[in-house]
Amino acid sequence: MFLKAIKIKRSIRHERAGCIEINGLLEKRVYFNKQLGLFFIIVGLGLAYSFAGSTMAGYFFIAASLLACLLFILRIEDPVLRYIILAALVVRVGLAMVQNFTPVDLPGAGADAVSYERVAWRNMQNWLYGIEGGSLSGANMYAGWIAVFYVFFDRIVFIPKLINVYFTLLAIYYLYQTVMLAFDYRKAARVGALIMALLPTLNAYAAVLLRESMIIFVCLFSFYLLLKWIKEARFLYMIYALALLAFGGIFHGAIFLLIWVHLFFVLFYNPQEKRFGLKLAHLLPSLVIIALSMWVYTDILDYSVPANITDIFTPEFFRGQVEGKTTGRASYLLDMVPYTYFDLFWQTPIRVIYFMFMPFPWLIENLTDLFGFVDVALYAVLIIFFVIGAFKVWKKNREAVIIMFLAAVTLVVMFSWGTTNYGTAWRHRQKVAPFLATIAAVGISSSKRWEALLPGEDDFFDGQQTIEVITSRNGDQP
Repeated sequence: MFLKAIKIKRSIRHERAGCIEINGLLEKRVYFNKQLGLFFIIVGLGLAYSFAGSTMAGYFFIAASLLACLLFILRIEDPVLRYIILAALVVRVGLAMVQNFTPVDLPGAGADAVSYERVAWRNMQNWLYGIEGGSLSGANMYAGWIAVFYVFFDRIVFIPKLINVYFTLLAIYYLYQTVMLAFDYRKAARVGALIMALLPTLNAYAAVLLRESMIIFVCLFSFYLLLKWIKEARFLYMIYALALLAFGGIFHGAIFLLIWVHLFFVLFYNPQEKRFGLKLAHLLPSLVIIALSMWVYTDILDYSVPANITDIFTPEFFRGQVEGKTTGRASYLLDMVPYTYFDLFWQTPIRVIYFMFMPFPWLIENLTDLFGFVDVALYAVLIIFFVIGAFKVWKKNREAVIIMFLAAVTLVVMFSWGTTNYGTAWRHRQKVAPFLATIAAVGISSSKRWEALLPGEDDFFDGQQTIEVITSRNGDQP
């Protein structure tokens, strides 16, 4: 009886210790919620104090948004992911400051970035003061996005650059979540996040006024929701995924073509039974979605899409993407144009090779070329490990492998025909990176060399399991 009483006392003491740990976690969450409330109060006071185009409101926004970003990072429960995103924030904000406040120009800070900024300023003047100028058609929809910030915060160019940085941090976070959702493999998820944080072009282009950062996040999040639909069979996720892809297509019309991957699964996959099979009931809604999207992009957003959607697959359409391009040192394959479907067949692989691997080593003449070649080498490594990872996880989740493969191939083929110089190819290759990294991370993390850098393949840090582990460990102590 005496020993039994001792055991009961120990059990009670350990349960109390477990409760203390749980209460500590809950108190920490309440503390963060109070900080978020303080953040919104600060922003509200700042905007109320200096609204409608005041630079003071812009400074309030920069400070408050950085605070919110830090709070978001601190609430990430996997410490490795937390450090990766925190390091990415420091590097990319630093690059944005270098680009904004020094004479140094990062890769990508050229004609397109300058044009977006100028058109955005003219849009802002047109909206507020009725001064003619500006544009909200086609690619200049991104200039309209920048102009929204100019309306509230005046012409502080650093703010839309900072927003681009935030988009890239969200891309890192959701690539991690995508790998966890698809394969439940934490070490691979950490490797995927690290890839997105280390790729040089993703860091450089996050700090300039280009639309790539936003598009990468929106596309990745859309495909994350597609995987959620496959796993949980809730059609609401598919609706969200399609809406996000449509939103991304507003800023780059070519992104709209990725919708075929979503519609393919709507028509040929049954998430309840987890198997492929034709679903005729979804054919009419799919056609309605395509028709509605085409109307929006052509008649409202003024993107140059053929009136007959099938014309996109003709040699004439692809020839129009190549002819008339400007000639320069970085140009390639300007004389290779298709006249027949056979030309499309044999020219596509060549254009894909040039798109993915230019500049070739023998074409390196300066530091910019060297930077581009390093980028090429990294993508070559990603492709190799994509293949390795696909073989490793095919049986575990073939749907995820198919989705990432179809998305990557669609983007590569599409942009290889719309790109004729390797400077532009650097920009468009970024859009492929998250889809390659999702599967390549599995191939890379399968090597034991990663164990020391990113330990804990089976460590879980979600809140509920963390509490269970803490309580269990306290209960097992003597």
